[in-house]
Amino acid sequence: CDSLFADAHTAAMFALQYGLAPVHRPNASEQSLRDGGKVTIMGLTFSNPVGIAAGFDKDGAVIQQAFDLGCGMLEIGSITLEPQPGNPKPRIFRLVEDGGVINRCGFNGLGSQVAKQNLETYMQRKMATNRGSTSGSGNERVLGINLGKNKIPSRSTPLEEYQELIGLLGPFADYLVINVSSPNTPGLRDLQASDKLRALLQGCIESRDVLVQQLNAEAGDGATPTTIDANADEQTSNANKNDGSRRHIPLLVKLAPDLSLQEMELIAEVLMEMKVDGMVLTNTSNQRPTSNNTSSSSGGNLLRSRNRHEVGGLSGTPIKDMSTDRIRTMYRLTNGSIPIIGVGGIANGYDAYEKVCAGASLVQLYTGMVYGGAGAISRIRKELAEVLIQHGHRSVEDAVGSDHADMYWKRQQSKMVAHAEQ
Repeated sequence: CDSLFADAHTAAMFALQYGLAPVHRPNASEQSLRDGGKVTIMGLTFSNPVGIAAGFDKDGAVIQQAFDLGCGMLEIGSITLEPQPGNPKPRIFRLVEDGGVINRCGFNGLGSQVAKQNLETYMQRKMATNRGSTSGSGNERVLGINLGKNKIPSRSTPLEEYQELIGLLGPFADYLVINVSSPNTPGLRDLQASDKLRALLQGCIESRDVLVQQLNAEAGDGATPTTIDANADEQTSNANKNDGSRRHIPLLVKLAPDLSLQEMELIAEVLMEMKVDGMVLTNTSNQRPTSNNTSSSSGGNLLRSRNRHEVGGLSGTPIKDMSTDRIRTMYRLTNGSIPIIGVGGIANGYDAYEKVCAGASLVQLYTGMVYGGAGAISRIRKELAEVLIQHGHRSVEDAVGSDHADMYWKRQQSKMVAHAEQ
């Protein structure tokens, strides 16, 4: 269980650090898509729609190597302001028979200062080797940084923790994610309540805006940014050049799959009001499936593994449908106005396609790599491209939200009108 998973993760990190992991090779199916399968949302260009979710590289230790696996985005973290050991072991359990994992890690990590050092090293090496690139170059590697709060508060309020993290790590990010949905940090999910979420996001957006203004001003003056190393404007990757020479750092929020419809309705109103740049849907679940279409916090009848009753967040195949349903619901509640990164139970290209049709513009996996290995990214990219082509789509964008027939065809008609007017 925990020791086996930890040993496997340690081995994977070792393989990446020493160049022993596979490197992605282009596939013909993907190349036949429009723009080679690229996706442009939030002012960012992603080389492909398949990424690695937060939790795999918690401290940003193998950023370049993870990109070499073929992911269109890598989301490191969750990173907390201060280092913390996480919850007591054992805390990770494979559900092999179910294709799932239960974890109660609790944001274990080395903290923001170590993450900052790793990010500085990554940027310096990227500049030295001329690897990675800026937006529009054809080799877009988008780096997201997922931010969490400490179990034992390190500042007087959670907002102060997130704001300090934004100032410290934001300069290195192509996008930032405010994680308010891990089930393993006491009180964290309470921040999803609409009033608390509104206040939190307002403060985080203000801090992001101040940071962006500062970085743009310093870049315009030719000054060295006070929050990052010299030449940092050149060192940063995709997002930081997405408007000519001006930088923008999209801010997203990561939500739980265990929300009720009423809670999602209230959250959707807040996200639209605050003009949040995107959503990551979803985190792991406290619930356990009890039928093909429902779930229960006290069930587990459909789970076969002996570890199914362990406490913690459930991920992987058992929450695939739940996650896709939340994507579909939030897409409709926001009228498709807020981009979605879909996470939860993606093991193959069709799983990814289902999330795209539900409303996700991008997808991420982690548990899928636990069972599919390091080559899962390349395989799913190829399979997703094949499924898109089979259904008559020329790009991921063409399929986004196609489950919502009324909204989908209105959007297609608008595109045709816009194209005709050009």
